[in-house]
Amino acid sequence: MRNILLLSVLLALPSVPLACPNIIGVWKSSKEKSMSHNLFNSGASELQLSFSAQAFGNLKIKYSLDESYIYPSTSVAISLDGEESEFSVDESLSSYKVVNCTKDTLFLRFNSEEYGAYENTFHFEGADVYWVSSEYAPELREYFVRISE
Repeated sequence: MRNILLLSVLLALPSVPLACPNIIGVWKSSKEKSMSHNLFNSGASELQLSFSAQAFGNLKIKYSLDESYIYPSTSVAISLDGEESEFSVDESLSSYKVVNCTKDTLFLRFNSEEYGAYENTFHFEGADVYWVSSEYAPELREYFVRISE
């Protein structure tokens, strides 16, 4: 009787996704995937495309159940409008929590000493690829692929 009651409750539930995409693991920025999209689909400016072509592909992030760790990157020389500068990513640890999700998106809220509180939406294209954009350049996407640690 108990099993029949449980089954009838489950069948009566609305069609709500029962699982969020799995972000746990190590992810690496994919310059190839990012530029493939950004060059042909984004409407980004020449300056934005130049920056992303030089900077994307360097970021590596590890997600656990409630923390993200950004690995430090080596410095990369970037040239924008004839000006040379160095670009690197500093090591960073943030706590995060899942605020909402669908079968192919995660909305996460982060908190870190370096950046304070911020939020981002992760758009999954399969189990091992996601992309993000920023509020400062929403027309650009940075793609990440899951890698072995």
